[in-house]
Amino acid sequence: MPGKSDTLEIEYLKLVTGQTPSGIFTLTAPITPYLALFTASPTESAAGTEVTGAGYARILCGGTTFWNVPAAGAVTNKVITFAQATGDWTGPINSFALMTALTAGIVLMYGALTVNKTVLSGDTASFAPAQLTLTED
Repeated sequence: MPGKSDTLEIEYLKLVTGQTPSGIFTLTAPITPYLALFTASPTESAAGTEVTGAGYARILCGGTTFWNVPAAGAVTNKVITFAQATGDWTGPINSFALMTALTAGIVLMYGALTVNKTVLSGDTASFAPAQLTLTED
């Protein structure tokens, strides 16, 4: 099976997390990723089931404000916080994805949560540093 170099993996992770690649990819602007939450995880061929509920919306999460610099084929998040829920969100939330748009769009990358989350009215969904990991290996 063909492989990818670590350099390509790191540059790709920079690209999908809205960071500026170091030269392999030529872009006028980095991708603008949105973080979405799911109750049924997306796959390579299926869209998954995105969370719904009062106050839920994908959040813009591009660049080094939200993501650490990728290393060794992986990138982890910094603190990411959604808006306060104005009602119960469907759940439990078991996965996340980076999407290309605030609504609709396509899945760029996805991953499972290590612990399922339930978000009730008045809660604020938040992810501590390194709670979300994207790997490219």
